[in-house]
Amino acid sequence: MPNYHIAMGQALVINDLNNNTIYTGPSLAAPGNALQSCSAVIMINTTTNVAGMYHHPAASHLKNEAKQIIDIMNLDISPDQIWLYYGNVKSINYSTDLVELSSYLKNFVVHLHMRPANSGAVSVSMNGGQPQINTGHMDIEGTNNLTDTIAGYLPGGVGKLIM
Repeated sequence: MPNYHIAMGQALVINDLNNNTIYTGPSLAAPGNALQSCSAVIMINTTTNVAGMYHHPAASHLKNEAKQIIDIMNLDISPDQIWLYYGNVKSINYSTDLVELSSYLKNFVVHLHMRPANSGAVSVSMNGGQPQINTGHMDIEGTNNLTDTIAGYLPGGVGKLIM
């Protein structure tokens, strides 16, 4: 099963989560990539298995760029589930950022799931048709590290990287 590692400010939409894992968090290649005051936005369509993750930077106050990324993900995925995992390091505007982000995401689903990412990492995959979200660090040996990749479609029609 291929694994994909994204960094802060990146979003990845996968056409079929059944055979893929998306991860954000620290790694040897990007040790400062932990979810500290940032958040991971996970969108899943459980009917089509299209899913995505966005490592939303802290203190972005939902600037146009962040809204555009979320809007693209929403159009590509048509989610019936959205999960918001947030870091536990309180920045100056931490509460305001989290309220703005969660309020915006509630426009796309009936219920927004919110959880802390105390480990600073989160991954999403699909098992037996059910989304599996883990907040532990992932052994990313052999992972497709997208942290230095430019935006665009991934080879083999797997999905697309948005920045």
